[in-house]
Amino acid sequence: MKRRLLKFELVGLSIGGKEYLLLPKLVPAQMDILADRLSRTGFAVSIGPILTARKRGQVIRVSAAGLCWSNKDPSDAVGPAVPEMLRVKKVPIPLGELASLYFRTRRSGPRSYFHFTPRVESGSTWVDLRRSGACGLSPDERSIIAAVTRSFEGRCEVVTDFPGDGSRARVIGRHLYYASTLTSIELSLSLRAVGARAARNSYIPKNASIALNRPNISSDSLRETMRRLGEWCFFDPH
Repeated sequence: MKRRLLKFELVGLSIGGKEYLLLPKLVPAQMDILADRLSRTGFAVSIGPILTARKRGQVIRVSAAGLCWSNKDPSDAVGPAVPEMLRVKKVPIPLGELASLYFRTRRSGPRSYFHFTPRVESGSTWVDLRRSGACGLSPDERSIIAAVTRSFEGRCEVVTDFPGDGSRARVIGRHLYYASTLTSIELSLSLRAVGARAARNSYIPKNASIALNRPNISSDSLRETMRRLGEWCFFDPH
């Protein structure tokens, strides 16, 4: 059966006075393409753990984790490099190393705590997104979270925009949310990603952590999920 792969689409978000672009998980060749593009259009570029480009009052920063942010909209500067970046071949990487780009785990008795590392859906940007009614969870992040949470039986604590049994209401900005517990199926069906909104939407918590009872995701299942991330991740797990 042919895999259905995620297609990349450049997504811009205004969060807390900054302009963001969600990018794929980038390999070094893609960072080089972007650095060359920015240099040729007049930016002074420095490459370290974060690529930094400066030109006439604008500062653009890019992380290989798949995030670009700037004090001004960086779409015109970064967007033209995307087609070439999407033609780069994927880089083989151990499954565990790739998984660590998306989440970390900690075991405590029968419960495992999954701490996800989304591009913008955590911390202060999580609050800004909920305040504005927006969502910044990328398609690859949604796929990984759904796959992990589907691997267990029981309920997990998340945030929803609809009430359930025992939900606790919380107002953020002018929007009403609920601290709720959902089954893995309910979460996978309602977990909202950027650019989409359904009648019932769920979000990972502000700290991006979810506690699961006896999760049982196999290496083969996780590997297959990661190979379906398509243009949102340029690492190939082995």
